[in-house]
Amino acid sequence: MGKTRGELNVYGDHQTADHITSRIPLIMAGPDLKEGHVDEDFHYQIDLGPTLIEHVGGKQSERWDGTSFLPAITEGAEAGRPYLVVSQAAWSCQRGVRFDNWMLIRTYHDGLKDFPDLMLFDIEKDPHETTNLVDEKPEIVGKGLRLLDEWVAEQMATSDSPTDPMWNVIQEGGPFHTKGDYHGYVKRLRNEGRNEAADRLERRHQKFIKIYQREG
Repeated sequence: MGKTRGELNVYGDHQTADHITSRIPLIMAGPDLKEGHVDEDFHYQIDLGPTLIEHVGGKQSERWDGTSFLPAITEGAEAGRPYLVVSQAAWSCQRGVRFDNWMLIRTYHDGLKDFPDLMLFDIEKDPHETTNLVDEKPEIVGKGLRLLDEWVAEQMATSDSPTDPMWNVIQEGGPFHTKGDYHGYVKRLRNEGRNEAADRLERRHQKFIKIYQREG
């Protein structure tokens, strides 16, 4: 897991399901590996295990979710995934989908941070995620949301649990640090004269009011 350096107004932490937090460099060297090749395709970290197993002549377990990308590091061939989905449910409840040159982030529970419901970034032109293009690129947003829905359906079809773990967190009151703190945080914002921020937070959290009432 990476660390943000100001992206999405988060400094030195990993609180979001975004590009910077999830992009981890990998340098490999060894027998029969292609020297100097830069693999630009999409891979999960769970793909590394199957890759190494295949490289030494082993067999991947049927229970593993990873996919080998050995042709990429031995031949320089394309062996990546069409898109990636990353999740965050500790400091906020978000899922991001990385596809083409885009990163679409959907925020389900903002963890009491000022995140909009949807954020879209052109990673090639804007790697530090400074300009949200949701309003300018509705067709790209639509594609990203379709990919997210496709991924969730695939995961739930093979999951041992009948519920999405992210929604379990939300039903419990959101990320751990927010439980029981929503009303107090809104009050603190107003006491500090930050009424616009308090208003935005209340609008975003209106859908969770029954959960917060249940917490007392």
